[in-house]
Amino acid sequence: MADLSVSIRGLQAAQRAMEKAYHATRAEGGLGRAVKAVTAGAHRAAVANTPWWSGGLRAAHRMRFSGRGNRAQGIVDIDPGLRNPAYPGSPRPHVYGYMLHKQGQRPGRRGGIRAFYEYTVKAHGQSLLRSGADELRRSLP
Repeated sequence: MADLSVSIRGLQAAQRAMEKAYHATRAEGGLGRAVKAVTAGAHRAAVANTPWWSGGLRAAHRMRFSGRGNRAQGIVDIDPGLRNPAYPGSPRPHVYGYMLHKQGQRPGRRGGIRAFYEYTVKAHGQSLLRSGADELRRSLP
């Protein structure tokens, strides 16, 4: 019978790297941080690109994050429960925001773009995705 001796070098380091990669792709880890960063950037850009009259529509933008396991989601939208205190009898911001958005990428009366979410994606989408990818990459071994 032959005497055979085998050794594996770096197994523990490889296992640590695999564990770190696993945690990086979780909503509680790097993936979650990346999605949160992209969502916050999209929220900032949408608020800045929203036309304003009294500020009610800009103030109505909300961002939400949900994540569990290897799924993470960020949402930027208009809070349907808000009313504009400057114009109590007027439609809610989520109603006139939708109407403004349907008017396309025309400038608002006092700045901003009427199709603010569409413009945010076109103007900032690629840089936001790159920043999210960079955040995720930093989490990897």
